[in-house]
Amino acid sequence: MSPRNVRNFWLTLAVDGRSTIDTGPQAAGGGFKLTILMREKGEVSEHRVTVEGRVVNGELILDASTDAKVDQKFRESYSDGTAFRVRSQR
Repeated sequence: MSPRNVRNFWLTLAVDGRSTIDTGPQAAGGGFKLTILMREKGEVSEHRVTVEGRVVNGELILDASTDAKVDQKFRESYSDGTAFRVRSQR
């Protein structure tokens, strides 16, 4: 589905056995935060991946962070634990 009205971000989530969700922020300056949890050895793992999109000083920033071990070639040296960052002007 192609969104009719895209603000800063547009999210499409497709999960096996569920309806696809298409959504985005309500406000022009809005953002989002997505947290992904996994099951490990029958329990919900303490490790998670968080993806966050936000606007800072007119710049769109997309961050992905995790407390799990990340292959060094993918990890930038951000002091806030971010695994990677994408920046774009609006």
